Amino acid sequence: MPRCRRRTVSGDNGRQTRCTKRPPGNKQYCQEHYKEYRRQTDAYKKATREAEELEVPVDGLMARGVSGIKASEEVAMNEEIVRTYADCLERAIRGREDHHKEFFVEADAAHKEYLDMLRRKRENALAFLDIIEARRQTLWIQAAHERKRQQETERRQQELEKARLRRLEEEERLKKVERDRAKPSTKHAGVMARCAAHLAYEEHTRCAVPVPVHQRFCHAHRDEHRAASDKVELAALAAQKAEFKVDETCRRRKSGEASFQDMIADIRSYLDALDEQLQVVEAHQQRFQCKGAVCHESEMAELKSRRDKVKQTLETKISALETVESIGELVVGAIASGVGAYFGIPWGRTIALGAMAAFGMRSTRGGGRST
Repeated sequence: MPRCRRRTVSGDNGRQTRCTKRPPGNKQYCQEHYKEYRRQTDAYKKATREAEELEVPVDGLMARGVSGIKASEEVAMNEEIVRTYADCLERAIRGREDHHKEFFVEADAAHKEYLDMLRRKRENALAFLDIIEARRQTLWIQAAHERKRQQETERRQQELEKARLRRLEEEERLKKVERDRAKPSTKHAGVMARCAAHLAYEEHTRCAVPVPVHQRFCHAHRDEHRAASDKVELAALAAQKAEFKVDETCRRRKSGEASFQDMIADIRSYLDALDEQLQVVEAHQQRFQCKGAVCHESEMAELKSRRDKVKQTLETKISALETVESIGELVVGAIASGVGAYFGIPWGRTIALGAMAAFGMRSTRGGGRST
């Protein structure tokens, strides 16, 4: 008497029990299990079709890779596509395995081969998901560093703006003092003093030109003081612009838009601007002594500290560039020795010169692959 061929796995030992119902007509399964057979077949075939629809775009993503992707949104979209593809493959594999385990005694070779192919595709998709996740983490770290850099830049800009406003307030206060002193006053009528400008700072000698007590400098030194103050402000502004340019070049260097030599040149310009600012501030103080000794020493110490840090950074970058060039010379020398022995001296010299030119072009274009 024919029996339904549907098998049920029970117990931890995987023991199979067969349905005891009789199938209708010439069918292999009873009515209940035939419906289950059709339902499971439709389910794994549907999952297979969905995976096949995603296979072409996923293969394209795998071929292109994700190392060139800059936007985290694009990485997330690609991750969603590949994860959906892997989930479809998982459902297709599990569905086929469960279906054949319950409704067939032994799977044929074609079925096993097809399952192996699906498993390989799933493994490739999961491995690519790991690559996407690594890229997502890299972009997240880069974004965090960029946010930190922008916050630091904004903080420096705010500090510079506050310092500029303080200078303006101080200049306005001094102008008001001069205006007040210039007003006629019976208290200071006829009282004279000496110009406060110092002709030789080391000996603390002052200008001997007499001025009214309500004025600080003589006419000549008053104009000189205004010009010197403008020069101090321009030097500070030039150093600020040079610092911003270094930050911008470092950002462009990370994205490949600027070379290592560009970064070194901008750092050197920033160092020159700081040296100029130090000289101008010191010359102004020696000449006019508008600030107290403690305040001036604090400002000079801060500028020198910044100058020393920039100088150290410049020396580090130059050392790194020299290391790269030394390695290039060793490589070219090895090439010259090898080709000279193989092709002869004239041919070896020609080939070595070509290699040196190629290395020089790479150094110029790629400038700072080694930092």
